Amino acid sequence: SLRPRIVNVLPSCFGMDCKTTDDGTMWFSNPLRLDQALNADLGGMESCSEVQRVLEHLHFFAENLPEGVKISCPIAVGPLTSADCILGKEMWVQFYDQPEKMGALLDKITEATIRLLKLYKAVANESMDVAWIGPLYMSNGGIKVGNDSLVMLSPEMFREFVHPAIAKLGK
Repeated sequence: SLRPRIVNVLPSCFGMDCKTTDDGTMWFSNPLRLDQALNADLGGMESCSEVQRVLEHLHFFAENLPEGVKISCPIAVGPLTSADCILGKEMWVQFYDQPEKMGALLDKITEATIRLLKLYKAVANESMDVAWIGPLYMSNGGIKVGNDSLVMLSPEMFREFVHPAIAKLGK
């Protein structure tokens, strides 16, 4: 299968500036404050330029690949890692200072991630309960979630904040 090497476009839907390096790595500048992120309007996120770039790649593959070659959707960046990109280092303080708001932000990010995955999978003609990762086919495991920021979170905070979001992504 082929997969666009575009990861974590969600912060751009929150209005963040995105810089893409020559190797395709995406960097976001000017982190938002927690209240800004919570108040971000994601109603039109499907038309966000970075989302459109992913869709353009998926459409290109769908129209040009030989029969039998599968398209793999981009890896979904987990809610914690997306929050880290959106808020920057202040995210870690907010877990202690405003835990309810951080929970609300992770919920918002999770819902937005589900919307993006449904959009991508529709173009890739991939059902929500399956996924291709290179030559491997996963049934009953239809999303690939990268959550690099988890290594900085305690097990207790993982259970309280992140596990519910990941469980919701998996439904």
